[in-house]
Amino acid sequence: MRSGLASHRWERTTAREFCGPFAGFVTGWSHWAASCMAEVTAVGHSFVVLTAALSACNSGIHSAGRMVRGLALNGEAPRAMAGLSDRHLPLPAVVLSTLVMGAGIAVNVVSPDKAFVYITSVSACAGLWTWSMILISHLRYRCRVRAGLLPAVGFRMPGAPVTHWTVLAALAFVVVLMTASPETRPGPYVWAVWFTALTVVYGLVIKRGVQQRS
Repeated sequence: MRSGLASHRWERTTAREFCGPFAGFVTGWSHWAASCMAEVTAVGHSFVVLTAALSACNSGIHSAGRMVRGLALNGEAPRAMAGLSDRHLPLPAVVLSTLVMGAGIAVNVVSPDKAFVYITSVSACAGLWTWSMILISHLRYRCRVRAGLLPAVGFRMPGAPVTHWTVLAALAFVVVLMTASPETRPGPYVWAVWFTALTVVYGLVIKRGVQQRS
C-alpha cells in the first residue's frame, strides 16, 4: 500500500479526487490498478465515518436531553420537558433534541453539496462561544480574587492575563475568517440569530421568575 501511494503522481490529482468522498487512499489504490482494494478502502472509510456520525448523534441526544430536562427543573424551560418515561428516561427532552437535530436533514435536502460545511460552521461557532465564555469567566474570577471577594487557587493559568487576551483574539480572528468565506458565513449569522433569541427568552424567564417571587 505504501509503495502504491508513494509511486502515484499526486501533482496530477485534482482536489475533488483527494477530498470529499474520494479519499487519498482510495484515489491512490485506483490509480495503482487495484480497483478492488480501492472499493474496499472506500467501504471501510464510509463505515468509519458513518459509525462516528451515529456515535456523535447518540452522545448529542443524550447530553442535550438531560440538559433540557435540567433547565426545565430549574424553571428555565417548559415544564413539560421535565417529564420522565416509565423507564425514567427524559423522553420529552430527548424527543425535542432529536427533532432539533433533524434540522440537519432539511439542510441536506436543500443544499446537499454544502450541508456538511454549513452544519460544521454552526457547530464551530458553538465551540468558539464556549471557549470564549471560559476565558472571560476566568478573567472575571481573577478580578474578584484581586478584590478579595473570592479565594485564590494554587494553580494559576500560565501567562495570564496575556494568554487570555491572546486566545480571545485568535478566536475572534477565526470568526472573521468564517464571515469572509461564503461557505462558512452562514455559521456566524445563524449563531447571532440564535444567541439573540436565547438572550430574549432568558430575559423573559428571569422577569417571570422575579414576578412570581414578588
